[in-house]
Amino acid sequence: MYAGEALTSGRRVVKDPSKRNWDGIQNDPNYVSAYEACLRIKGTSELSKLYLASFEHRQVDHLPEDYDGNVNFELPPSTQADLSKKGGGHVGMDRAYDCWLWTKSVTTSARIGGKKSLYAVNKIRCVGSLKCVNECCPYFISEGQANRIDWPDKVHCDKPYQEGSLLPYKYHVCGHCASPPLCDMTCPAQMYYVIPKGKVDIEEVEKMSRVAIHIGNHIHPQRRICSRRNFNNVKEEVAETLHASPHFTPGQVRAAASQERLLHMELENGFLEERVKLLEEEGRKYRLRIDELRAELRETTDELLQYKNRVAEYSTDIREQLEANDAARAKIRSLIEENKALRRQINENDQPGH
Repeated sequence: MYAGEALTSGRRVVKDPSKRNWDGIQNDPNYVSAYEACLRIKGTSELSKLYLASFEHRQVDHLPEDYDGNVNFELPPSTQADLSKKGGGHVGMDRAYDCWLWTKSVTTSARIGGKKSLYAVNKIRCVGSLKCVNECCPYFISEGQANRIDWPDKVHCDKPYQEGSLLPYKYHVCGHCASPPLCDMTCPAQMYYVIPKGKVDIEEVEKMSRVAIHIGNHIHPQRRICSRRNFNNVKEEVAETLHASPHFTPGQVRAAASQERLLHMELENGFLEERVKLLEEEGRKYRLRIDELRAELRETTDELLQYKNRVAEYSTDIREQLEANDAARAKIRSLIEENKALRRQINENDQPGH
């Protein structure tokens, strides 16, 4: 066994030595391991059909920034401070730092934690492989290929996107041009969150670990995200500034904490400077294109006015022709009547006695 590894019930467990002391938690006599509970699942639930013992088991404080394949992530118990916040049971599973995009979670049934069934199970699925199809996208212009990695995770769809479908604007959009992407492939990967049920007492929850079970391999690149480390550095710097100068306004805090540091999340991923230059160039191209379209619109408007004038002239000619035709028909009818009268007179003159 080497540093950073431990054996749990004869299985090798990968542990991050920089994280909190898992051994200390496990030594608590009231500690409940969600991972061990999952291995003992019985019945006909979806989880019971998985051979979880064959999955890699990793004890972490939060989901890593880079992962794939069959992995069972075990997270430490939620604290009372965590549980006082919305979604506190999912602390460490935050989607803002997840390298994959997921659907909304769906509760599934599974008896975990003995007859009391202490744990709830939520299932999520990968939304699919997304591709920006906007040829004017700054990423496409700079990289020469479509964006497949920059997707803000602001919405969660109910189910994976259909292959070959263009997403509506209300769902995921490109992180560079805000255009709706195309789903070019469905992805089989999915994940289960196993967290303590809401009815369990807080004292017990603080002794119960949690798991996130990732199943399958994604068939597309990972989403580019901001690292927790840089985000936490910014939070710490802001907290230190407020502690030293509690009277500071938000604007003074931003200035004291330095613009460069606060914007480090975007700068690290190569977004800010590149996007400003590309957007300026793209804006110039758009302005030129708008001027061209305006000129074309003026020409089209002139042609349309000329067309309307010609139509008006044709309409006048047609009305005059119709009036002439009506007059000609009236004259023809008059001549026919005169001809009939003349024939009657001739017939009368031809009769005997005249």
